[in-house]
Amino acid sequence: FSSNANAVVDADRLGKLVDAADGVAALVADGFAELGLGCSRGRTCAQQFLQSYGRLTYRRALAADEAEAMLTLLFEPEPDFAEGIRQLVRALLLSGDALYQYEVGADTRGALTRLSGYDLASKLSLLLWNTVPDDALLLAAERGELETATGFDAQVERLLGSQRVTESVGAFYRGWLFLEACDGK
Repeated sequence: FSSNANAVVDADRLGKLVDAADGVAALVADGFAELGLGCSRGRTCAQQFLQSYGRLTYRRALAADEAEAMLTLLFEPEPDFAEGIRQLVRALLLSGDALYQYEVGADTRGALTRLSGYDLASKLSLLLWNTVPDDALLLAAERGELETATGFDAQVERLLGSQRVTESVGAFYRGWLFLEACDGK
């Protein structure tokens, strides 16, 4: 069935990723004022955007030093704001944190690593919805709710109650049973 487990990033695939990131970055930069951030220019506005958009793109909150490094690189000295936002979106979308799912873990005890709330949120959302976590799931991760049985169970129930899970499970079975190959035959 469909899987990226053995996907190789060759020159063709990399070119398509770069083209897609450039297209999204241009759309965001051109329509930045319509994003509803309450601001339209300046480093503070870019920081607000990075906190919100970076959280969704990386499926976790950005570390303060991580965000500061991006902002410093792109907004000092003061460039054209739209170009800075375009480069920021491009950098986020092409980073390993956005393209790959891996577990960082909250702490290590012996040979085991306890997953962080963000790791759990990504795993749940990708497993049940086949997409990145929504705001509610990321907020539950931030609050530490996913690290308790009650909080974890509540989010699983919420995700299972969504139409997205029906679509995701259907896509899994269609791929596993090669049903797309049988369409129209």
